Parts: sequence; structure tokens; C-alpha cells
Amino acid sequence: MPDGPAQGCPRRRVVRGAPPDPEEDLENLHTALIFSDSVGIRPAGLTGMGGMGKTQLAVEYCYRYRESYPNGIFWINAAADWRDEFAALGTYLRPELAGEPEVRRIRAVADYLKTQRDCLLVLDNVEDPARVLQPVTAELLPLGLACRLLVTTRRRDLSQFRSVEVTILPDDVALQLLLRDEQRR
Repeated sequence: MPDGPAQGCPRRRVVRGAPPDPEEDLENLHTALIFSDSVGIRPAGLTGMGGMGKTQLAVEYCYRYRESYPNGIFWINAAADWRDEFAALGTYLRPELAGEPEVRRIRAVADYLKTQRDCLLVLDNVEDPARVLQPVTAELLPLGLACRLLVTTRRRDLSQFRSVEVTILPDDVALQLLLRDEQRR
């Protein structure tokens, strides 16, 4: 995929608000996403206060574990209009649908993600996790998709999700992480 592991995924960068132990958090997140219950796939949720590094951890996860999702990783900015975001994803998946009605492009997303267990859908910055239980259109219910689902949110009431909480990085660890990048020295 061009410029990164996922359609719409932000570029990798090191931020001061990264989690205290990103390696452990990444492993916990991968375990939460890959291993499913006997009743099916449960989505994973990254929680924490604003500016704590939830989005950055999700971006890093997408880069590091992209091989675990051979059928694609798809990024939705959940702070924007979900219908617009899913319609844009539909155009990405099926370029021939460009200019078609929004509902048709969203249906293309639903058709694809309902049949692909080996892909990941990231819903970044979800204000209310209950929204994942509500249909975007008649054809698209995020929690009803076959793909893996990762949600980032400030909310902690994630009963439907396997939760990984992101906390602040101590100054000395943040500086070490920041200086690992040659361009920042």
C-alpha cells in the first residue's frame, strides 16, 4: 500500500505523549486483536486522556503488525462524519465507484469487510464507543463486520471491547524514545 501500512493511516512519528511502555502496550493490543473468544471477535479499544498517544500507538501498531492483516488495514477518522469517511474508503476499495452515491460506496466497504477476517479497521477518536453498535447505513454495522476492529477513545466504558489503557510517558523515557530517531539529535 502506498506511503504506509493502511489506507488513511497517518505517518509514523515519535511524540512526547507516547505510552510509558509502548512495546508492552503494542503486544497487549496485538493479543487483544488477534485472539478471539469462542463467541467471536471482540474489538479492542485504546483508552486514555486526550494527548496521551492513543492515535500514535494505533499508528505504530499498524506499521509493526501489518503482516498480520494481509487483506488490508483501513483507517477511519471517527471524529469526522462516519458516512463520508466510509464512502471515501469505498472509493479506495473500488475506484470505479468514484462519483457514485454515498450509500453505494459504503455498501462496497460493508461487502468487503463482512468477508475479510484478516484485515483491520481502525476507528480513531471515537467520541462514544456505543456508536460502534449503531449502523452507519442499513448495510454497515461496525461491530457486525468480520474484520478486526480497533477503536481509540477517551472514554473508559468499553464493556464491548478488550481495553488497553494508554498512560503518560515519563520525561526520561520520552527523551530516550525521541532521540532514537537520528534526525532529532
